[in-house]
Amino acid sequence: MASLRAGTSVGEMAYLAPSPDLRFHSADILVSQPATTVAFTPDLLRQLSLATRHLFDAAFIRVLVRRLHAAHEALHHPRRIL
Repeated sequence: MASLRAGTSVGEMAYLAPSPDLRFHSADILVSQPATTVAFTPDLLRQLSLATRHLFDAAFIRVLVRRLHAAHEALHHPRRIL
């Protein structure tokens, strides 16, 4: 189970996946406090202007880089994370 901060996203890996067989995403989300959510499908995002899609892509990539960095730190410095 992951604990996510306000303002983060889920499903970005499925959206950015380079091939259809990697675009499957399934997650159960449980919120512990009142939350506002916004949902977008890949088809809806493809209807946006290129400039707007670029903003979404950049934001999703930042999320993925933060998660990759955290996973790297957890693997290489497990005591630091605990």
